[in-house]
Amino acid sequence: MRKFRLFPLTLIAFLSFLSCQGRYEFIGDEYSEETTRLREQYNKFMYGSWTYTDSSSTSYLHQRYRFNDNGTFNGHVTKRSRDSVLVNGHMTLTDWKTFVDEDVTGEWSLIHIADQQRDVLFVNSGHIYIGNKFLEFITVNDSILKVESPFLYKKTIKMNRTASN
Repeated sequence: MRKFRLFPLTLIAFLSFLSCQGRYEFIGDEYSEETTRLREQYNKFMYGSWTYTDSSSTSYLHQRYRFNDNGTFNGHVTKRSRDSVLVNGHMTLTDWKTFVDEDVTGEWSLIHIADQQRDVLFVNSGHIYIGNKFLEFITVNDSILKVESPFLYKKTIKMNRTASN
């Protein structure tokens, strides 16, 4: 009988946890004067399409995002790599292996985090690699967006504006 009572309580707790997944509340920072100033200064430049590509002989990463004025974003991410191996005494590149080639969607917002004294680009996505992250926001203008990469750990990337699609 005791096990029977424990099951409904466990089920209720689990369902409560699931209902809160993906929801974030910023206690004060989202509505602070600093956040308001940050958005007034930079939001107009954020709207539109941005790309970043990093490639070498053994790796390729392409990120494309479109930030919309309603606080949503969409895009596409491609990540590939290959190895350099010795074949008959000669270095040869293997075929590309694709790890990620997916569309991404979610919500975005510029926020000033007061207790850390830093500006961030908050992205809220259900994508396994992007997820929900506070990315260091450096700057944005008509042609360049400098931000911490959602894909590359603690690396600042310089995205270029592209024609809207």
